Amino acid sequence: MGQLKKIKDITVYKDENYCTFPNAIVLRDGTIMVSFRQAPDWQKEFSDVTHGDPSSIGVYVKSSDNGKTWLSKPGLIYRHFFYGVQDPCLSLLNNGTILSTFFMWKFNERKSTVTDSVKPHFINDNYEMEMMDAHSTRSYDGGETWDNPICIDYAGKNGLRSSVRGNAIELNDGSIILGIAVYDKDMSKRLIRIVKSFNQGKTWEKLADIVHPDGHFMGEPNLFKTKSGKLVCFMRTHVNDPERNVYDDGNNDMSPMHVSYSYGEGKTWTLPEKTKYTSPSPFHALQLKSGNVLMTYGHRYSPYGIKAVLLNEELTDLHDAKEILIRDDGVNVDLGYTSSVQMPNDDVLVTYYIFSKDDTTRYISGTILREE
Repeated sequence: MGQLKKIKDITVYKDENYCTFPNAIVLRDGTIMVSFRQAPDWQKEFSDVTHGDPSSIGVYVKSSDNGKTWLSKPGLIYRHFFYGVQDPCLSLLNNGTILSTFFMWKFNERKSTVTDSVKPHFINDNYEMEMMDAHSTRSYDGGETWDNPICIDYAGKNGLRSSVRGNAIELNDGSIILGIAVYDKDMSKRLIRIVKSFNQGKTWEKLADIVHPDGHFMGEPNLFKTKSGKLVCFMRTHVNDPERNVYDDGNNDMSPMHVSYSYGEGKTWTLPEKTKYTSPSPFHALQLKSGNVLMTYGHRYSPYGIKAVLLNEELTDLHDAKEILIRDDGVNVDLGYTSSVQMPNDDVLVTYYIFSKDDTTRYISGTILREE
């Protein structure tokens, strides 16, 4: 087992907007492509930030020199006239097609308005967020153009809506599978559902549901395939406790990462098992050229920052591996959503969003690691 050495932190993209939730891939020619959500920054007007915004769009930037320089103006994945785009994620398929998944929010006015201008009443008080479902879109020319987004629909959906944050897995037969979080109609419950497509995400079928352990609220699944073909679903969880807030510092025990395994190409899944890694943030895994697996996540408890874990190729040491803090200068819980790639020079780029005490503008950042 190798060791991880931190090389440096970099800025991937920063402007006057609220840039969050990155996801990274490496194209066939070695170009690094990082997608993210871009929205207006309302802090000056409302003294707060929000993860829901009808103006949010899905964009991307690229680097052709191992992350040294990046596009100064983001390319567009998708914007909607009326809905806010959330969590654009990328998957590079074997034939070179880029698959992007995202979900959208619709905002409805409440009947009674709030007059306290200190609060971000533009979303949380005077508007309600309605989920408008998960979608997919494809690019056949490296992100220059995208086809019309298609809702992730399937037999047995029964009108339920879903969110998506994570990458698709391409199987040996060219089909892809994806993990989504499915919500009941009043948004009080959700389950993790695995769906499958044989045509690059244009149509889908329900493959399986992952059973929830009692007392846990689970979401933001991310799939990973080991070299042997074993599938792993990493899941963010919250303990259901009305007396405690999962985001309060010190409540690490309320957000243990759970994992579920499939040995039959996603048709059946084991009961999720609790791990020692804790954070109310999604988790990402990357197979390195050495065979080892890098798992990363935003650490949303003090010291706020980004954590990494180096695992063996089948993740059999998941419960014993040591975490390392690769960044500890975060300000609060509003950071993370990691996504990693191994660059053409073999260094690893871990992307995420973060901000500093001196400048509260959220931006897309990265940490370069090297396996030694």
